[in-house]
Amino acid sequence: MIADDAGLLATIRAVFEIVDPMPPDLPERIRFSLALRDLDAELARFASAEEELALAARGAEESRTITFDSDSLTIMIRIDGNADGTVRVDGWLAPPQRRPIDIKTTAAPHYRRVVLQRQRARRREGAQLPNDGVPHDAIGRSRGVNDGNGFVFVSHRGEIYPSGFLPSRAGNVRTDDLAHIYRTHPLFTSLRDADRLEGKCGSCEFKWVCGGSRSRAFALTGNVHAADPLCAYMPTAWAALAAGDSATIGGSAA
Repeated sequence: MIADDAGLLATIRAVFEIVDPMPPDLPERIRFSLALRDLDAELARFASAEEELALAARGAEESRTITFDSDSLTIMIRIDGNADGTVRVDGWLAPPQRRPIDIKTTAAPHYRRVVLQRQRARRREGAQLPNDGVPHDAIGRSRGVNDGNGFVFVSHRGEIYPSGFLPSRAGNVRTDDLAHIYRTHPLFTSLRDADRLEGKCGSCEFKWVCGGSRSRAFALTGNVHAADPLCAYMPTAWAALAAGDSATIGGSAA
C-alpha cells in the first residue's frame, strides 16, 4: 500500500511538472520577496523606534544596508535615520548601469519635482526623452495625486476626508454624495488650486507638479495651504524674496 501510494504521488508530481512546471526563477523570486520583507521591517523600525530616533537627534547616525542579488545584478539599498526623524533611502546597482525603475510613492509629492528636474538635466545633456521631458509613470500618468487632488478618503464611520493623513472632515457618505463633496466642497477645490498655496510652496515653480504635503502642512501649522515644513527645495522666487530682490518677484516689494 505504501509503495502504491509512493508511485501514485510520483505520477501526480510528473503530471504537474508537465502541466504546470515550477518557474525556473521561483527560488530567486522567493529570496527577493524575503528581502523586501526585511526592508519593510527596517523602515518600520526606523519609523517606530523612538529611542533610536532620539539617539539620532543627539548626533549618532543609524544606518542599515540591505542587498538584493540575482545572476546578473546586485541592488544595494541603504537606509539612514536623520536627526530630524526622517529617513533617507539610497540605492546602488552593480555592475553600474542604467535601468528603468517604476517607483510608487505615498505622500511624497516632492518626488515628482525630482524626476522632472533630472529629466530636464538629461535633455540638456542631449538625451532623447519621451513626452518632452514631462514625467510619466508606467501607466501613462503625467502627474500624481495629493491630498484631495485625485484622492479622497472615507473612514470606517463614513466620514469624508481629503486623505487618511489629513483629518479635516468635509462630510459623511451616509448623508452626502461622495462625488459631489469631492467636486464642489471648498476644502477639496482649494486643495486642487495651487495658487492658494502660501509661503515657499506658493512661490515655487513646481507647485502645480508637486504642491507639497498638505497633510504635513496641516499637522504642523494647522493650515492646509501653508508651506510644506520638510521640503528641502528652495524656489528661485522665494530665494530672491529672502535676499530682498523685489525686482525678481513681480517687480515690486512684497
